[in-house]
Amino acid sequence: MKNHLQEVSGEKFGPVMHLSIDVGNLWREQADRDRGNEGDWMRRTYVRAVFAYIEGTIAFVKAVMVESAMRAGRTLTPAQSNLLCEESYSIGAKGEIERKPLFIPLQKNVLFTMGLFKEFDLGEVVVRTDDSTWATFVETLRFRHTLTHPRPHDSLEVDDDLLDKVRRTENWFNDVMLQVSNIIYEKKAEQAVHGNTH
Repeated sequence: MKNHLQEVSGEKFGPVMHLSIDVGNLWREQADRDRGNEGDWMRRTYVRAVFAYIEGTIAFVKAVMVESAMRAGRTLTPAQSNLLCEESYSIGAKGEIERKPLFIPLQKNVLFTMGLFKEFDLGEVVVRTDDSTWATFVETLRFRHTLTHPRPHDSLEVDDDLLDKVRRTENWFNDVMLQVSNIIYEKKAEQAVHGNTH
């Protein structure tokens, strides 16, 4: 399945790279705006962009896993298939099958998606939930939810401390994705070292 992961991720990697580049550009842009006293809206934009990058990348990895499994002839369990495709099913009023989007909270989605690498015997992506980086991720995700669905008494200010935490969340997720990249491309590197590309 690893060869198929390399194939599929290579075909689909463009949008994720654009998201990552956009987030980096926003980080620099908000720093410039801070110096000019117009940074608060840019800071909020940066927060939204970081989480759009994380969510989009998780969706990308899940799509790669589904297609790689299909190409490798691996049968996914119904639960794996539904969770990877984020779909649920019910029966409509006329007895027809209705497909519905399945909402998976981002924390669970990260853990599930990264756990599949080990489950599919591809390698292990370590995502620790017992350290400060995970706590920072969860805290900043709560703030992103506040930005998305503010209530009248909510503060939407992104102070320096919160901005630093969002930056740490971005860096943490980049580290997680580096592990993914290392798993996907490890075999290709081994083959290059040994002069065998088959």
